[in-house]
Amino acid sequence: MLQQYRVQLSNLGVTPIQAGVLLYLQRYPGSYRQSVADDFGRDAAWIGVVVRELHRHGWLKKQRAPCDDSYVLLTVTCKGAALARTITRGLATAPWRNSRK
Repeated sequence: MLQQYRVQLSNLGVTPIQAGVLLYLQRYPGSYRQSVADDFGRDAAWIGVVVRELHRHGWLKKQRAPCDDSYVLLTVTCKGAALARTITRGLATAPWRNSRK
């Protein structure tokens, strides 16, 4: 099942962790990198690599926090939201979703 999920995401040009972070940020727009790292149980530098890739593809927007410019707010772009919808639809209709073992 996990392999099928990875193949589906690969066809969209995204890794499982990138998909997870994108879906997280769609649900919690304006999050800080550290809060994403904390919720994923990962190092902020490691999440930073994921964020840079999402930003490079145009799926994520980074902007300075108005109260403190040392913080960067992360928000999904329109292009990223479209990808998130595709990922969500794919997960909802995945063949393994209804299989019972």
